Amino acid sequence: MGAVKSETPITIFTDNQGSMALAKNPESHSCTKHISIQQHFIREKVAQEEVQLQYLPTGDMVADQLTKPLPQEKVERFRREMGVYED
Repeated sequence: MGAVKSETPITIFTDNQGSMALAKNPESHSCTKHISIQQHFIREKVAQEEVQLQYLPTGDMVADQLTKPLPQEKVERFRREMGVYED
């Protein structure tokens, strides 16, 4: 099975502005020498315009409900935003 190609860049939402800056800046600094291969992969994809990073505040991260415990209010809000409704 081959890779799926997209006509437009894939958007990755993140609440980490530092990681966005590192992905967009091809310069290497002494404090970033420890960055993993995955980070270099994202840099490459951003440079090739296959991926775009977009900031989304932590409080608006719908995916958080799939990765961490949240207050009931947020769970209900995110479920509505995902189109999931209770009967």
